[in-house]
Amino acid sequence: MTRMFVPGPVDVADEVLQAQAAPMLPHRSKEFEALYRRALAATPDDFALLNNLGGLLAKQKREEEALALLDRAAAQNPESADLWYNRGRALAGLRRDDEACAAYRKATEIDPGYFKAYGVWAALEEGRNNLERAAELAEKALAIAPDHPDNVASHTVIAKYYRRSKQPDRALAE
Repeated sequence: MTRMFVPGPVDVADEVLQAQAAPMLPHRSKEFEALYRRALAATPDDFALLNNLGGLLAKQKREEEALALLDRAAAQNPESADLWYNRGRALAGLRRDDEACAAYRKATEIDPGYFKAYGVWAALEEGRNNLERAAELAEKALAIAPDHPDNVASHTVIAKYYRRSKQPDRALAE
C-alpha cells in the first residue's frame, strides 16, 4: 500500500473537506458518523464536527439528533450559512416548514451565493403550494450556479410555475 507523506500540519478548509467527502457519504455514512463521534468525544465543542455530524444525521432522516447537535454548533458559530442549511434540512424532515424556510432564509442572508439553500427552499415552497415564491427562489439558485447538477430541481420548479401561470412557452424553455 502506498502512503503519502504530507509535511507539517494539515489544515483543510471545511468546505474542501465536505466537497471531497460528499461522493462517499451515501456509501460510508456509518463510518463517517463513527469518525465524527470519536472526534467529538475528544473535542465536544468543535463547530465543524457538530455541524458536519448534524448535517449527516439530517441526511439520514435522524432529524431530532441532528437538531441537538446543530443547536450546540449554533452556540459556537451562529453566522455559518452551512449550519442554517443543515438546520433547514432537519426541520423540513420534521415537517416544521415555517422554521425550515426561516433557516434557509438565514443561510442565504449570511451567504447570498448559497445556491443549494435557495434550491431546497424553493422545493419546500413548491410543496407548500407557494409556486410564485418557489419560482423566485429557484431562479436565484439558477442565477448563481446555472449548470450545477444540484440545480436540476430548480428548473422543474420554474417550469411548473410557468405552466400554472399559463406561460407554456416559458415552461418549455425550462
